Amino acid sequence: MRESPWSEQGAAAAMLAASDRARSGVAAARWVRGWVACVAALAPLVISGQASADHCAFFANDNFSGPNATYDIPNSGSHSGYSWGPTGVRRVGSHLNSSGNPIYDNLESVEIRAQDSDVSLYVFEGAHMDGVFQAVRCRQGNTCRWRFGSMKNKTKSFICQRDDFVDTSNALGAVAAVMSNSLIPSYLLADPMTAVIHEGVRTQRTRFYGNEIDLRRGRMSWSTSYNLCRIINCASLGDDEFRRRYRDYLQYSYRARGRLKADARNYDMDIDLWLQPRLVSGQLSFQERGWRVRVSSGIWSNFIRDQIADQVREQYQGLGARITNDVTSMVRGLLGTNVGNTILRNNTRLVFSHPCQYFLQRVGNPDHTYTSFQIENICGGTTPSVVASPGLRLLK
Repeated sequence: MRESPWSEQGAAAAMLAASDRARSGVAAARWVRGWVACVAALAPLVISGQASADHCAFFANDNFSGPNATYDIPNSGSHSGYSWGPTGVRRVGSHLNSSGNPIYDNLESVEIRAQDSDVSLYVFEGAHMDGVFQAVRCRQGNTCRWRFGSMKNKTKSFICQRDDFVDTSNALGAVAAVMSNSLIPSYLLADPMTAVIHEGVRTQRTRFYGNEIDLRRGRMSWSTSYNLCRIINCASLGDDEFRRRYRDYLQYSYRARGRLKADARNYDMDIDLWLQPRLVSGQLSFQERGWRVRVSSGIWSNFIRDQIADQVREQYQGLGARITNDVTSMVRGLLGTNVGNTILRNNTRLVFSHPCQYFLQRVGNPDHTYTSFQIENICGGTTPSVVASPGLRLLK
């Protein structure tokens, strides 16, 4: 079974990496090499190339045989700031579970062909590219075979996408990576957002014991318009493109807790904000797309929610522009104006990417305890995608 690419596909949101260590060649090599390391939680078996299109081929048996389905990846093409371009194939549960498809919840091995570029595969236990996930990369010029481990017979959705790679084995390659294949971990956005939002929430602290509200988490995760539209009436935003299913977003999630003086109960206060990374005339920018405030049940829940919502409503206005300015200032400040502008401008693609390294993907103040295995294998099959923050990769 072979399919052509889906028109709504595209590589998901990706980010730009910047460090003052990139100023020197050797230091840059060490820096970038760590950031573009292989994303495989388990290293794939590399075999010789085959004369066919780049693809991900899935098999129901662990010896690359039996019922199967092959999904071809289109060649790279032009990319608009909204459509992400034809750089990958995506399938969700409703498609994989359709009549005649043999691989839904029934995958044991996969073959990835990567002749034209690096190819990354993300498989999810959730039917909407969510939940526990695993990632594997096949380097350009190879055909890789990989057997499922903990996610054997559990995959309900996947992304198979191009993920361009620049050789960073030497200083010259490292500089090229900085210039043409840059990655920013999304936690670099989450941390300053947490500081601002928590300060706003703390304006209500005198209502709580100890005159304080405790921060529980502030983290960034990859999300889609499908998940957002389950929460918010997308039509009310007046944006036709917003209704397209599975467009890529960054979801910022905040939680705080306090014991209210009025009834001596603990209340959890949750704030979610959605941002759409995009390219505008080749330059990275962000647009706010939605927000939500929730408070755990109690007599005073609605009152607390309304007070916090007033704060969030003010912070939400113009959030995308402020984040865009913050990222621009950060990159120019770390790398200098000339190098920063080179990275930020004249980009053709914006790609969602998991570097699969804990120090790049850990989430701030997590309400999740990482096991030693998850720290070593952040893209491993036991890691919920919500606690492995993505990167945004800018490509020239």
